[in-house]
Amino acid sequence: MYEITKKITGAHEEGIWCVSWKGDTVATGGMSSKVKTWCKILTLLHSTLSLSLRNATSTNFLTDRKTFTNHTLGVSSLDIDENCQNFVTSGLDSHVRLWNLTDNTLSKDIDVGPLGTWSTAFSPKGDIFVTVSQKGAVNIWSSKTGDKIRTFQTGTPSKVSILNATYSPKDNHIACAGSDGVVSIYDVETGKRVNNFNAHSTSIRSICYSPDGATIFTASEDTQIRISDPLSSSGSIASFQGHSSWVLSVACSNDGKKIASGSSDRRVKIWDISTRKCDHTFQDHADQVWGVAWSPDGSKLVSVSDDCKPFIQFTLLRKIGAVKHICHSSYSGWQE
Repeated sequence: MYEITKKITGAHEEGIWCVSWKGDTVATGGMSSKVKTWCKILTLLHSTLSLSLRNATSTNFLTDRKTFTNHTLGVSSLDIDENCQNFVTSGLDSHVRLWNLTDNTLSKDIDVGPLGTWSTAFSPKGDIFVTVSQKGAVNIWSSKTGDKIRTFQTGTPSKVSILNATYSPKDNHIACAGSDGVVSIYDVETGKRVNNFNAHSTSIRSICYSPDGATIFTASEDTQIRISDPLSSSGSIASFQGHSSWVLSVACSNDGKKIASGSSDRRVKIWDISTRKCDHTFQDHADQVWGVAWSPDGSKLVSVSDDCKPFIQFTLLRKIGAVKHICHSSYSGWQE
């Protein structure tokens, strides 16, 4: 059984394009060039599992912690490190910025040049991060110094953009997804490509590993989500089908049992990995859904959208007996 309990409007002034959730901090960014961090979410949720969220207040449930305004154009990607000490943002202003979450300060500002970055992600240790670009470049950077450590020789055709990248849980590989539907796996230390395969017929918009690193999930403009073996030449194992338009985001829960997806069909879906069936579909966004992120314990989900009145959605999963209930909320100015 699923229940919508709250809605809020005004989380951002314009569409939200990216989201990350680590520890008790959520970070969001988007069209307006502003980046926001949110906190004080988990405390209330953990203490009210047996209560209706209709009794919650916006002040206690979600706090707008800090707004960062250094980017001059939209923010296309961001990621919080696993230690919740720093986060990195990638902007259309051709800058990658590193931020200190402890004191909310800008620690590094890197000018990567025109079309130099589209997406970014921390390594599991957080000591390095990767950026990929519309020019087909894959670069590794030091989180401490902001210096470029390594550039991968991707061999990507000039007309192919690298749209997303993610580290393997063991920190030894990076998986990159391109506008040609190809997934490439690189060795972090050597920069050499160890595998590549055709996962989709068109652009891959999002990619993530399973927690054990045995599989990867890709979301594509072909309306499908694919599950693949990252080290097999055959690649794709199976597909998840149900969206009616581009799938723009995919995220795997930390227990490896569920994935969530967001699409330009304005829907958020939760899928069971073992059965490859959709558990539930949320239809509350008014525009395409750019990003989804699970809470660390896998009990909640945040999604962000291009809504004219963009909002953040939270889903609270709680188990009563043998039945799972999901309380679903959408945020940005409380509405009863």
